[in-house]
Amino acid sequence: MNIVLLGPPGAGRGTQAALLEKKYRIPKISTGDIFQKELWHESDLGKKIRGPVKSGQMLPDALVNHLVFHQMQSTDCSRGFVLDGYPRTVTQAQALDHHLAATKQPLHLVLLLELDASILTDRLAYRRVCPKGHGEWNIRLRPSKLGNQCEVCKATLVQREDDNPQSIRNRLLMYAKNIESLKKYYGGRDLIRAVDAQGSPDETTQRIEAALREVPAVAESKHFKQPG
Repeated sequence: MNIVLLGPPGAGRGTQAALLEKKYRIPKISTGDIFQKELWHESDLGKKIRGPVKSGQMLPDALVNHLVFHQMQSTDCSRGFVLDGYPRTVTQAQALDHHLAATKQPLHLVLLLELDASILTDRLAYRRVCPKGHGEWNIRLRPSKLGNQCEVCKATLVQREDDNPQSIRNRLLMYAKNIESLKKYYGGRDLIRAVDAQGSPDETTQRIEAALREVPAVAESKHFKQPG
């Protein structure tokens, strides 16, 4: 079951991708997680991308593609995968298609989370993430059970460097600029399904499950019928 999960910053992609990963035992591959780990470890790449990430700028397609494909090749995707927030441009989508064709993997579904911009801004301002990539929480809407610690590894939760007001504005503008082209790109192949992300994470999950059942290739999959 190979899924692309799209949506604006703050729509709950990370939460839903983690739930899909856990339920169906398919790895979540998130560009946000990849970048945050590089920043946290202060790697050479992390130092190079810190400025653009902090200001909400998009990184070069070639770099993003390389990082995502490397992660896909180094992760067990035998049951499938869920790509969180990638692709973000049509150029990236085309590169993904070429990679999947080369590795003989189909793309079953593109889920598009939709949410009002005013709610997105509020969610991002209160988001806190595990610096090791184990998840994210919201100190107002869905706080960690361990206070300011990650529920998985107990690392101190941090605010993402790009969750500042200027970066949030830039990222939302960039998302709006690119999403219509992506909708047309995937819509022409009847791959995309819009999901209302309003309300609680559980409500969004139920809508995602309903969307999955509408796609024969997914609904008939043994991995969908018999989640781990």
